[in-house]
Amino acid sequence: MRAKALWALGCLASWADDYAMGIRVGKESLALYQGLDDIRGMARALQLVGSCTLMVDPPRGRPLLREGVALARKAGDRWCLTGSLAVSGLIESYQGDLAVARPALEECLVLARAADDKHNLVLGLLGLGILVFQEGDYGSAEALFEEGLAVARELGSPRLASLTLAALTHVQAHSSRGQGLLEEGLGLGRESESPWTVALGLQAQGGLMRAEGDLHTAGRLFAEALAVAQTAGSKRIAAGVLLDMSELCQALGDPDGARARSDEALGLATDSGVDHVVAQAVHRRGELARLQGDRHQAEASHHQALRLWDQSGQHVGVASSLEALGGLAADEGRAERAVRLLAASDAFWQGIDCTRPPADQAVYDANVTSAREALSPELFAVAWEEGIGLSLTEAVTLAAKGRGPRWRPTTDWASLTRAEHDVALLAAQGMTNAEIGQRLFISPRTAKAHLAHIFAKLGITSRRQLSRLEAVQEPQPVAR
Repeated sequence: MRAKALWALGCLASWADDYAMGIRVGKESLALYQGLDDIRGMARALQLVGSCTLMVDPPRGRPLLREGVALARKAGDRWCLTGSLAVSGLIESYQGDLAVARPALEECLVLARAADDKHNLVLGLLGLGILVFQEGDYGSAEALFEEGLAVARELGSPRLASLTLAALTHVQAHSSRGQGLLEEGLGLGRESESPWTVALGLQAQGGLMRAEGDLHTAGRLFAEALAVAQTAGSKRIAAGVLLDMSELCQALGDPDGARARSDEALGLATDSGVDHVVAQAVHRRGELARLQGDRHQAEASHHQALRLWDQSGQHVGVASSLEALGGLAADEGRAERAVRLLAASDAFWQGIDCTRPPADQAVYDANVTSAREALSPELFAVAWEEGIGLSLTEAVTLAAKGRGPRWRPTTDWASLTRAEHDVALLAAQGMTNAEIGQRLFISPRTAKAHLAHIFAKLGITSRRQLSRLEAVQEPQPVAR
């Protein structure tokens, strides 16, 4: 009876995100069940201890859950087996280990549907939705989240509904429905009194506000999300929020703040042991390094992020790294290589029928323009066709082979590409981004992205400084 009571107390603690207590009482329950040689009880206690441990220390949690799954099969405890598979698959999806998550989640869904186990069905749908979302299958992710949300509402579970709404919002972030989903999800998260759930809801809402241009509100929501995540002891969520704050600092013209938050996020992500969050932080470091003119660091960071994302099957992340490395190749004068990488990434986005976030699109457009300006129309067309014909795997191989010498200087006027030179010239004359865009047939966002690269290369921070410099020099010819 004491073993059962300890197990139940541990389950309540885990649902309140008190993983330390869940581990402590779960271990005590496990020891009692082991003394009784009760396989069924041992399986359930291992599910509790393993899931709580996986949240705070993934390497230690995984073998505990695997042992729990094996004992549940041996005991014929289908409820425990379904729950163990659901928790393992869901958390592995959050952690980014898609190869481990998929078989667990697929088996979980089969068992849950057969037993009409709605609670574990929601967890399985949520986990599989997160998995296919990270692979870039947004349509399937939305369908899985929608089904999970309907079941969670049927159960009347604020926590499950809030988690599913937060996930669904990432798919529909830029729609009018997205705001309503966020508000409902955050309300349910607060109702569930789960700090972990509330932090995810606040982070998602902050991201939507940033996308809509309300940077002040976004900053307030990110700060609250970070405080809640830190209180809950979730390094993974805290790292993700800090990366959002880094991007916000950049948008606000605070490069030092952007770098500080990026570095803090990388430290937390590394401590958490979650590879895909580490990849996000490393990718962010590469973006900032490029803006600051440190291409050695930028290239090293983006290659590291590419490896991490590729190893875990994170296709969206792989595409982002290909774009970043394509941009670096354009900076260095390797225009044909740049076009192939950029085209391969674009083929991926076209294949999943999705668009990039506006800020990412502006940087992508600037990279394509730089590469296009360095090539004849014929060469550009040939390289583009070659790039769109590459699979992601082939594009990753191409990117890995491209770590070579730089032909273009990394700073001063000679480092500017032809497109950047033209933007710098017009900006020095006092033209706005909109006017530059009209003159050069590019979007204002693309002009803004070019200016960010120009400022980094010239070691300046404003248009006023640009106008005070000596006459803009012609870009130097570079090897292709």
